[in-house]
Amino acid sequence: MLAQDAIKTLDTRIGEIKQVLTQELHALRTDRANPTMVEDIQIDAYGSRMRIKELASVTIPEPRVIVIQPWDTANTASISKGLEVSDIGTSPVVQGNIIRVVLPPMTEERRKELTKVVHKKVEEAKIELRQAREEALKEIDAQEEAGGISEDEKFRLKDETQKKIDAAQQHLVDTGAGKEKEILTV
Repeated sequence: MLAQDAIKTLDTRIGEIKQVLTQELHALRTDRANPTMVEDIQIDAYGSRMRIKELASVTIPEPRVIVIQPWDTANTASISKGLEVSDIGTSPVVQGNIIRVVLPPMTEERRKELTKVVHKKVEEAKIELRQAREEALKEIDAQEEAGGISEDEKFRLKDETQKKIDAAQQHLVDTGAGKEKEILTV
């Protein structure tokens, strides 16, 4: 692997880390309903574990209401049961072939808990960034020891790596701050 490939691998890892954090933060409940809050909940259906989005359509007809309409009505009960045991903080209501999930207004205490979760997820993403940086730096050092790059090139690549990591960390912090503001807005 060439040292430049280490930078490309780092770019790929940074993109993946940003995407995972964004998806995790989308799934956190704010005062507005969001399909991602329920889409990935695992349900027992057809003899295996499946996500709700694989079994039903999820719509948001009102700001605090999620409507789930199973494509096979035989799955209505198992989807309802899966929602009850999930951590979305509300009970589903089955109305014929559809399931309604009405989100109650969030309490101040719940908002503070969610901001702690946001901090935790941002910190986990930062740790992954640091691990990606260490892998890239090791690869650059290995290339220099093998004679593949000069010492000047090694320092230039290390500097480029650090700049990419710094920019990515700032992006993670900004993403977390935006989600916090969304959660704390009453």
